Amino acid sequence: MKTIPRYLVAILFTAGIGLFAWAYFSKPLEADSKLVAQLTAQELYKAIGGGVMLLAGLQFWLTTWLKARIEESIKHEYAMKLEDYKNDIKIREQASKVAALLANVRWNDGKSNQELDRMAWELSLWLPTDLCCRLTEVLVRGQSVGELKQILIDVRKLLLKEQAGDLKPEQIAHVN
Repeated sequence: MKTIPRYLVAILFTAGIGLFAWAYFSKPLEADSKLVAQLTAQELYKAIGGGVMLLAGLQFWLTTWLKARIEESIKHEYAMKLEDYKNDIKIREQASKVAALLANVRWNDGKSNQELDRMAWELSLWLPTDLCCRLTEVLVRGQSVGELKQILIDVRKLLLKEQAGDLKPEQIAHVN
């Protein structure tokens, strides 16, 4: 069994609607009028052409609209992924700064007080108040390895939120 192509069905349907509309609106209605039989070939072609043009315009508009919606959706999705990626990079940079400061303080590796102050002040700009105060206490009065590790864990929780897990100070390696 042969099937009729979709475009042909659409053209015939549109032509039927156009023909009906033309017949209904262009001729006066009479009780026993046979409007369809009164159409000339030229009028039939006009009705079919009008319907086809209407369908083509509608198809073009829908295609353009759908394409724009899909493109915007994809752009939005990639923008969100890019923002997440940038945020991940920023998180790693901030965590690296905390670790570098604590390592420099612990090992006193020749960094000047000026450099250590710069690092501490930089961290104080984004760390929450309680964490900043604890970091300052550890830096000023001396530190134990456990206190340094706890600060690292707290920064980890701050930056990673739910993904931080339940890391404990004794699970972080250190060199004696």
